Amino acid sequence: MKYKLLILSLLTISTFAKSEQIRSKMSKLTFEVPNKWNYITDLYGIPHSVIGDSEDEKKRTIISIIPTNRKFSELENIDFKADQANYEKGRLKWLKQYKGKALKFSSYKKNTLKGFQESHQYGYQYSLGDTAKEEITIFAKCNQELIHLKVMSQLNDNESIERAMNVLNSMVCEKR
Repeated sequence: MKYKLLILSLLTISTFAKSEQIRSKMSKLTFEVPNKWNYITDLYGIPHSVIGDSEDEKKRTIISIIPTNRKFSELENIDFKADQANYEKGRLKWLKQYKGKALKFSSYKKNTLKGFQESHQYGYQYSLGDTAKEEITIFAKCNQELIHLKVMSQLNDNESIERAMNVLNSMVCEKR
């Protein structure tokens, strides 16, 4: 029995490889990166990214973390649930430009991330060329700062999407 508990605890501990920290002018964000995933700064203009472990670049899950240095209060007049129509309109415009096709839009969700004072989540699935993707977009409040989070993954790669959401749920927002 002792060995089973030891093995279980080692498996639990080894799910995350390391802790990372992002500091902006307004906030400090700490989060866990899974084993075999990588934390990268300045990837194609995105200040902070966590990259999944797939060897095929086209199939890697990517988490974008963008501290905006803008106050969340700038969004206080937005009804996020009602604004889903604008999100969908913007995604459809982007897909039309690249000859893609929307497959499904997810329902708006509020406060899905426990490490933030407030969060608003949108998402959709689409096909573009020979690939199908899933995008999850989250606007989160971290000590009055707006943090923009995005998960991009292969459609139906539920394991990677779950791991990405675990990264987001591991985030702890602190005052700087």
